[in-house]
Amino acid sequence: MRECDAHVSCKVDGWRPLLLALAIAAIQSPRAMAEAYVGGTIGGSFAQRLSNINGNENVNYPDPPQSTYPFTSGNGGSAIYPNTHFTRVNLQGTVYGGVRIGYFFKRLRYLGVEFENNYSGPSFPRQNVTLSNAGFADPINGLGLGQNNLTEQQSFARGRLFTFAWNGILRYKRADKPNKLVPYVGFGPALYVLNVSGTGHSGVTLQPSSIADPFGVDGPHLSQTNCHVGLNFKVGVLYPITKRWSAGAEYHYNWSPIHIGHFRSASELKAGFRSNSFSFVLQRTL
Repeated sequence: MRECDAHVSCKVDGWRPLLLALAIAAIQSPRAMAEAYVGGTIGGSFAQRLSNINGNENVNYPDPPQSTYPFTSGNGGSAIYPNTHFTRVNLQGTVYGGVRIGYFFKRLRYLGVEFENNYSGPSFPRQNVTLSNAGFADPINGLGLGQNNLTEQQSFARGRLFTFAWNGILRYKRADKPNKLVPYVGFGPALYVLNVSGTGHSGVTLQPSSIADPFGVDGPHLSQTNCHVGLNFKVGVLYPITKRWSAGAEYHYNWSPIHIGHFRSASELKAGFRSNSFSFVLQRTL
């Protein structure tokens, strides 16, 4: 096949013209079929929490557990307590923002797809957490507390969260009035990459008074990163500033199951992560 340019028409026998036509169509179809855009957001997250937390509690921390309740030799202090329930952990509000790229189908101009990457830092502030396990009250194999609960004041830990979301977008845009507000909603799966790091200090035991510890126990500094698949939902509105630029605001809700293999005296923690955020949007049509 001889070389062709934009101003020369080429005539080639056989199936090669068909392949050339398909290649040109593949290159030009995104512009013909879609309204592409890029954008960025900046704002803040709020009402973040971990709930329905369950895992193993090592009351022998920072030493490794010697046995698993109830198969101990009468010393609960050397045991790990599986299926321990932890009360809700609230996370600090933080800056929330990221970038996105997407497009709306030209023939279905109200429907689009989008990929976005957001970052936030949902750190764990100092707070009281109550642990519940029936084994705590066992006078033979447990701590002999006379109750199933103990309360600790957990120390600070830092969290870093990267969210990679794939969304379907539904918008309302009037073709006859392009300068009007454009409301939209989005929903889809997301990959959450969470890093948790901080001091290994176990915190201070507050209740019951029989085992109250005003100093706590120091352990090794811990840092780990885990990946989880969850969901995200958002609703927002854009206002066209120019033909290509739009600005607006957006509310975002994120949910994901969370697994933390080992942190301080707890291990194999499973919980549900929830986060709300509000951010400002700047978007450009390509």
